[in-house]
Amino acid sequence: MSSRLAPSLLLLALTAAHADPADTRQHELRVNMATLSSQYLMRGVGFNLHDYLEDKWHGGPDHGAAYTMINTGVLSAGYSYRIGERWWLTLDHTAQDFKDAQDSGRIRALLAGARREHQVVGNLATYSGLALGRSEFNYRSGRDKGNHGAYQIDAVGLRFGKGTVSGQVALGYGFAGMLQAGVNARF
Repeated sequence: MSSRLAPSLLLLALTAAHADPADTRQHELRVNMATLSSQYLMRGVGFNLHDYLEDKWHGGPDHGAAYTMINTGVLSAGYSYRIGERWWLTLDHTAQDFKDAQDSGRIRALLAGARREHQVVGNLATYSGLALGRSEFNYRSGRDKGNHGAYQIDAVGLRFGKGTVSGQVALGYGFAGMLQAGVNARF
């Protein structure tokens, strides 16, 4: 009996010694690069939902052809704070340069939101999130700044790595971009 018990206890001790405890770090810093922001999709492909509906329903001018936006990457930096086992409060700042047929400038947005980790398996975690905030359009031509609502919906994200520094990719829609990739640090 003891010959069977000793290997079992040894295996149990080794498993317990190398078991991965729950991640209790509460802070996260992120830096991302993304492409295809909602502004590019609205203006860059010549489709603005408001102008389209105004034209179709009210006979307004069709401005669709006037918007051909040259897209630059969206840079974002953010901070998250864990409020539960799988919930994070987020604060992000995004910046994107743009140039279209009418003007050029920079779009900045400040977004506050929440993110939920759905599945954690080994070194991988899936998540989704929603953030709302304000954007500011700064025009290089001297036009007045424009302030608008801002949003980001991350439908599915993948965080890989359990160390202090890890990577992430996400598919979403909004001011932070459709395809995002970056690094984060938890502490």
